Formats: sequence, C-alpha cells, structure tokens
Amino acid sequence: MKRVEGLGFLGAALLGAFISAGPLGAATIGTPRSITVGSLPDDASILYWSTRNEFSALGPSNLYVTNLTGSRVTQMTFSAKPYEHAGLSSDRRYIAANRLANGISSLWIIDLKNRTEAQLVPEHRDSGGGGMDWSPDGFIFFSSAVVSGGDKNIYKIKPDGTQLTQLTFLVVSPNTTPPDPAVTGDVSVSDDGSLVAYARTVASAFPDDSWGPKTQVWIMNSDGTNQHLLYDDGRPGGMSGDNPIGVFDPEISPDNTKVVFSRTNTDYFNFPSLINSAQDLYVINVDGTGLTLVTAPGPISVISDWQNGKLVYTEYWDGGALGGSSYTGPVVVNPDGTGKTRLESGGLALWRGGRHSKFFRPTTDPLACSGQWTNCSQADTNDSNRSTSVASNNSQKTGVWNNYGFALPSTATIHWVTVLATFYASNSNGFIEVRVSTDGGVTYGPAHTVGGNTSDQTFLIDVTTDAAWTPTLLNNSNLRVQVKSFKQGSSSGNPTCNLGWVPVKVSYSP
Repeated sequence: MKRVEGLGFLGAALLGAFISAGPLGAATIGTPRSITVGSLPDDASILYWSTRNEFSALGPSNLYVTNLTGSRVTQMTFSAKPYEHAGLSSDRRYIAANRLANGISSLWIIDLKNRTEAQLVPEHRDSGGGGMDWSPDGFIFFSSAVVSGGDKNIYKIKPDGTQLTQLTFLVVSPNTTPPDPAVTGDVSVSDDGSLVAYARTVASAFPDDSWGPKTQVWIMNSDGTNQHLLYDDGRPGGMSGDNPIGVFDPEISPDNTKVVFSRTNTDYFNFPSLINSAQDLYVINVDGTGLTLVTAPGPISVISDWQNGKLVYTEYWDGGALGGSSYTGPVVVNPDGTGKTRLESGGLALWRGGRHSKFFRPTTDPLACSGQWTNCSQADTNDSNRSTSVASNNSQKTGVWNNYGFALPSTATIHWVTVLATFYASNSNGFIEVRVSTDGGVTYGPAHTVGGNTSDQTFLIDVTTDAAWTPTLLNNSNLRVQVKSFKQGSSSGNPTCNLGWVPVKVSYSP
C-alpha cells in the first residue's frame, strides 16, 4: 500500500483521518455563559471575523457585520477568539461559529437575544472546521469527528444542542486501494433547505508512489440521501506551496441551479510565510455542466457566497507577489466577474456570510394576528411561547397572521416563498392546514396540511407555486397566512394544538 504523507495546514486533520473511528457520543451543549454582544443592524448583509481592533493582525479576532456596500461596520463580539467561520440563523437570533486552536475546531453558539455563548457537541473531538451552515428550519449543518483521527462526517443539530443527526456515514479505510480518509467539510445548505453541498477529501496517487489528499465538490439531499460527486478538477493530488491542490467551499445559488466554489491555482503564491497559495472562484451548474471562471487569477479568492444577485467572498491579495497594495478582506462581485468591490481595509478580515447569514433571503415575523387561536401573538416570534387551540371532529379553529413587513425592490425577481410553521399537538391526531392570501384575505390559495407530531417541529411549507409572486403581493396590504387546526381521526382525545412560530421566508434577486 502507498504511504500517506502529511500535507501542510490540513496535514493533522487529513493524516489523522486514516485512523479508525470511534463511537458517537450523546448530543450535549456546554453551560451557557454571559457575554457582551452588539446590536444587529437591519441592513446587515455580511457576517465576518476581523482583527481590525486587535493587537495582532493574525488573531485572535472578533465578529462583525457590515452592509453590502461596506459603509457601516458593527462589532458583534468583544472578546477575541480564534474564529474560523461564522453564520447567522435565519431568524437573526443566533450566530454559529467555530474556533480553531492547535488544528482542532470547536463549534459554538451565540444567542444574541439572551447574550450568551455555549459550546455545541463538546464531546466531539473536532467540529465545524471549514464552516457550518443554517437551514431555514433552524438546524446547523456541520462536519465533525467524534474522536481524534476518526471519520469526519456531516451532522445537523439544533442551537440548543438537541436533535443531533448524522447524515453521512463515511468510514476510514486505510487498507483499500485507494484508501478512504472519510473526511468531509465546507458544508453549505441551499436557501430552501433541500440540498447540501460540501467538500469531500479522497486519496490521490502522488508521483512518488504515496497517497495524499485531494478535495472534490459533492452534493446531496439535506436528509443525507442521493450523495453524489458534482466536480473533480481532473488534476492529480499534490501540493501548491504549503497547501493541497483541490476545490473548496461550495455554495448553492438561491434558485438551486448553480454552485460556486474555489479551486487551487498552482501558478501563483500569496503570502509565502503564511499561506503560500492561490485560489480562483468558479461557478458550475448543479448537473455538472457550464464550468465558468469568475475571478481573475492571482490572489487567493475563497469562501464565496451568493448575496442579492451577487457573489461575496474573501480575497487575500499579496502586493509583494502581485503588485499594488496588499489586501485581506471581503469582496463583492457579479457572477460574471464584473463589478468587483472591496468592502474592508486594513487588518486580516476573513468573513463567512451571505448563504450562512441569509440576510437577503429574509425570514420575517408577523406583527399582527387575529382569529380563534388563543394568544395568537405568541406565534409571532421564535421563542418558547405557544399559541394554542383545542381541535375536535366538530370544531376547527382558524387564525390569520399578517404585517410581515416585506419591502422588496419593485424590480426584484422572487425565486421562492416558504411559510415556516413550528407546531406540535398533545396527541397524534392534531394537525394544521396552512394557506396564503395575496389579496388581503379575500381569497386563499391551496391548503398545505402538516402535523401528527407530538414534539416541536418546524415545517417548511413551500407556497411558491400558490401565486405568481411579485414584491407587491408580499406587502402588508396583501400577504396573509391562515392556519387552521383540526383533529384527524376519531380515536384518542381532542388534541391541543400548539403553534410557536409562523414566519415567511423569501428568496429573491434584484
């Protein structure tokens, strides 16, 4: 069998991945502790980390947000940590972030409402490295190794540490040809929560008869099914400067038709004493066709994302190698490579936003409600409060939620509209029927029925085809969400239906 080589900054994780895995521990969350956090501005568009106010440009760092033009920067954390990536939940309450220390990543959750932080899955050895992502129903998707050197698979978990679910089941296979390091990373979730893109590390033959790692772009359904290769650049594995050759950080476009990712460029080398590499951004169709170069070769262009019809990414530009002034920070560019704009100046600023923050695919809470549900306003926000109704075979309760506050540009193209419903009933006979109106409640579209569950669950109800959506149909005068509780079947008692949250989520581009 070919020997395994250690490979630069990924060496510890990838070399260790050839060791057999251990058992999965129970899902837990560490004890929350109070921290100081900033107030999230309404126009915040990018979440990133920066050393702009720290003593050392190499870190540790704090988390910041900025708008899409970079004209307003707000500091969100005030105790520097070794952050690698961070992402904001759809409801804008939580930040998930990983911290990288001595080559080991830990996953943390910051509660902006309660102003606390806690470690997620502290029993895992290495969690969240390469980035995590939020699904619209409030799960954090991340890669994790349970034990040192074990399989690094993809999981999802709720921000309170519950519902830990393993989605991929790769197994370290050091004695096969080629060996399988069983490593995943760089996890992202599509806006509608249906797809997951990620980088998978495979073994590649080196010219000296050794095996070394090479990364590919993979995609799967968010329940872990239909895992398949999307892109392999065809080159053999190897090193470019101090880092492996490969593809990284795939992100799915809002309409689920394309994926953007970075690819090692072996012709350029930036910051030789720190990174010694270069990467370009590419876009590819989800069927593997139409590979297109986005960024000009030379700098390190990485950690890309889709934002309001544009791509945002981090650029490391080494002025000593490429000319001009050195720059490390977030950049906005059109998907065809035009309109490049730098958003940060000074300090080592690496961000993880957009698809991970979902600011321009907003989830908006209702500000008004009426009808037969008890305390209907308890379903306005994502918290522990619940609006209730008792359903029977002879009695169905209806409520209406409105004033979602959407004010989209008149030129916006709407890709999809989703109603989220957090619901459970006291027995399995409790259900709800959800409809939307685009004429102020005069008429309603088709019914969408969910329920039968006795523990809290957030249902994603796709209403995209229920109307020919325009920005006007989403304004406060027109948009209504109707929720009717009912009992299905005659067995058991009458269920108490509990409705916790009924926001609306919209994906659009200008």
